[in-house]
Amino acid sequence: MNKKNIKKTIDGMFLVYKNAVNLYEEAKILFNNKRYSRAYVLGVISFEELGKLIMVGSEIINIINERPNSQKIFIKKYKSHINKISRSILANSKKKVTINYITRTFLSRKQKAIIMDVNKQEAFYVNYNKNKFVAPNDKRFKKKAKNILNECKNRIEKDKFIIEKSKEEWLKIFLKNAKEINNIQKKY
Repeated sequence: MNKKNIKKTIDGMFLVYKNAVNLYEEAKILFNNKRYSRAYVLGVISFEELGKLIMVGSEIINIINERPNSQKIFIKKYKSHINKISRSILANSKKKVTINYITRTFLSRKQKAIIMDVNKQEAFYVNYNKNKFVAPNDKRFKKKAKNILNECKNRIEKDKFIIEKSKEEWLKIFLKNAKEINNIQKKY
């Protein structure tokens, strides 16, 4: 087990959370200035950052349990917008999250994540559709921006416990629970 890598990854967990909060705050400024398309884009990016928290936590467990090739898999998933959004959707679920629930809802989460990512592209870039150029439309994205900002706010509040503990406390928590989590992961 490489404690240096674990500490570095815990540092990353803090950075991800803080960046998600900053993106959310900037998205609110845009929303308040009626820049709904851009607010939506930053809101989705903040939501993606929050999805990374789950990935980072899993990677810490993988480092502790010395899983082969875990970092390669982690990097690939970490770069995928769909994976990040999907994990954030899962974390925002109001239902009890069990392995059964995760498996059963995988496709619908992935579909929602794809739609959010496509909308993010449409809200940010001039598109070419049906033989004409189409600019982002603030009116079209007002409701979507409001919704994603609410989702981000909920996740930020839900995940606030991350920064309420010190990095040293997190190291102890992960080390203490790694074997138990690893045994659960092996079952599925």
